[in-house]
Amino acid sequence: MKIAATFLLATWALTAQTPATPKSALDKATLEAYLRYAELWVPQVTVKIDDPKPSATLDGFYDVDVHLTYSGATKDEKKGGELLFRAYRGLPKNSALIKFLSEQGMKVLLQKTENHYLQDQQKEMHKIDQDLLFVIDEKNNTV
Repeated sequence: MKIAATFLLATWALTAQTPATPKSALDKATLEAYLRYAELWVPQVTVKIDDPKPSATLDGFYDVDVHLTYSGATKDEKKGGELLFRAYRGLPKNSALIKFLSEQGMKVLLQKTENHYLQDQQKEMHKIDQDLLFVIDEKNNTV
């Protein structure tokens, strides 16, 4: 009888426990450490990891957005600056481009990118010009 009572008491105690909330399989600190290791990011790169969202394409998987910032400029800003500068090198008098440059911060972004590629006597300019069929350089009056 004691064994049956002990068994019932133990069963009741196990079922009475509330299950702990499942911990997310994604640990942001661990993911950041892994990405820093795998991608060889320097410590000056700040990483912001968004919360995981269920993937729209793969069942049982999650999409995680990772945002990087280095020296106050995000990767998207650098790429956007390069594309903007490429458009400016191709058609600097384009009315849509002029209108876009009138928006807040666009002219500054263009000038930052231009200064980067004009330093060291335009050694890096070929990276911008490689996808263009022609280049209009207003400063040197060349096409």
